[in-house]
Amino acid sequence: MEVEAIQQKLGGYGCYQMLVYTLLGLLYMRGAWHTFSIIFLGAVPDHTCTIPNGTVDDGHHVVAGKCDITLTVSNGTYAVNETVACSTWQYDNMLNGSSIVEEWDLVCDRNYLVELSTTIYMIGTASGAVILTPFSDRFGRKILLLTCLGIQAVIGFAVAFVQNYVAFTLLRAVVGFLNMGIALSAYVMMTEVFPALHRTLPSIAMQIFWAVGVMLLSLFAYLVRDWRKLEMLVSLPNMLAIVYIWCLPESLPWLLSQKKIRQAKAVIRWASKLNRLPSNLDVLLDAPSSSAGHNGHVLVDGEGETQALTLQDPQESSAISAGNNKAQPGILDLVKTTRIRLYSILLWFLFFVNSLSYFGLSFNTPNLHGNPYLNLCLMGAVEIPAYVICMLVIYWMGRRVPVCVFLLICGVTNIAAIFVPAEAESGANLSHLKLALVMIGKFGITGSYSTIYLLAAETFPTSVRNQAVGIASFFENIGSISAPLIVYVAKKIPEVPFVLFGVLTIIGAGCVLLLPETRNRPLPETVEEIEGWHKKPTS
Repeated sequence: MEVEAIQQKLGGYGCYQMLVYTLLGLLYMRGAWHTFSIIFLGAVPDHTCTIPNGTVDDGHHVVAGKCDITLTVSNGTYAVNETVACSTWQYDNMLNGSSIVEEWDLVCDRNYLVELSTTIYMIGTASGAVILTPFSDRFGRKILLLTCLGIQAVIGFAVAFVQNYVAFTLLRAVVGFLNMGIALSAYVMMTEVFPALHRTLPSIAMQIFWAVGVMLLSLFAYLVRDWRKLEMLVSLPNMLAIVYIWCLPESLPWLLSQKKIRQAKAVIRWASKLNRLPSNLDVLLDAPSSSAGHNGHVLVDGEGETQALTLQDPQESSAISAGNNKAQPGILDLVKTTRIRLYSILLWFLFFVNSLSYFGLSFNTPNLHGNPYLNLCLMGAVEIPAYVICMLVIYWMGRRVPVCVFLLICGVTNIAAIFVPAEAESGANLSHLKLALVMIGKFGITGSYSTIYLLAAETFPTSVRNQAVGIASFFENIGSISAPLIVYVAKKIPEVPFVLFGVLTIIGAGCVLLLPETRNRPLPETVEEIEGWHKKPTS
């Protein structure tokens, strides 16, 4: 029996599915802690130059700034100003506690190093997406998941004890590398635990765990102000995940794809028990696939279990052989014809825009007015209604219109934030209005980001879907890698992120309207099907 048919027999939202979903969601949640912890690990406290001993003499007036010291020397007739660069600083850690900025003096001409560290971390996550995912297909989702969790726990604790910036940055890159392996394995396992008809809602709702993780991080950082202790705190849950060895089953589709029949039967029996289904559902694996027809035979695998074998007649074999001699679909098919070329370029651009704007707005939290802990908590909180609305509108509005509206919300609010002054003519403080606009923008980009994957998966043809989404992920990673650099520019020109994110998301909203609506369409199998979409109405 096929995997999909077995999963339908096990139910849609039963106790088994929801238990696995919750366990994986908790792992997915802790990924936000490592990604955004740099906001507090690299928090910049107020600082002034330390005046060296012996500088203040008779006739000297000294003014200590953030990055230099101004000495005014007077001899009674005229005064001479002399500026000296700082070598040491005094920090006000009443709000931010200790951070790597304070410990390693990452200010003034070294103030780019925090954003550089974040960029290298994001490069690590991009590398993990490419390098680790094949191991998941070969050795199993659960093995890769638990292995990455264990190694990341060790590396995370090691980060808390480093004594220099270079070691901190390199180890954090390894943490990001492993974080992507954990996130992708957890997400794939989640999608594989549900039958196809019940998969869309959990796929979007999974992101709510991420939003809760962002909110919890702000709480952890508020309670633990020392950056070393905070790093240990966000790494500790990896150790607790050891219980997953016993309570998290391996992916059933993966087990069956690897012919691990005995283990697959154990998963089916456990799922049947939790869902209160007949205890003999595992015998479904003993039945030959219906596609075998009268030529289906039964073999015994290496574990002593039965599996179906299909024998083909000579005419079928020759037909299949002729089909295999045709050119195999490849990445060049994505630019072979006008329509698929346009769709591919638009989707790749949208992945870049969504990633750049989402991570850019999140990492820009310290540059916003107000309490950084509360601001990050709000950044996570506004994501939850965005996900809930997405789960509702994709069914009755489709994919294209919601993505367009969400991008417009982000773009318009970011552009509007540029024109909000710090104070009104009456003297009223308008910084909270600007903050509210940014939060609405974060709501918009979250809704778009959570839907664009679904739109892309339903647009690209099956023959090259994996390759197409892989390229889209490449552009997505370029956006996340670039985001910290935009945030660094905001330290000198605060309006830059709002201009860039606003303009790009508005352009993206227009690009979405050039894409096809995929709701109620069967998944395209070939490029030729997509080329014919404009000739046929949606079925």
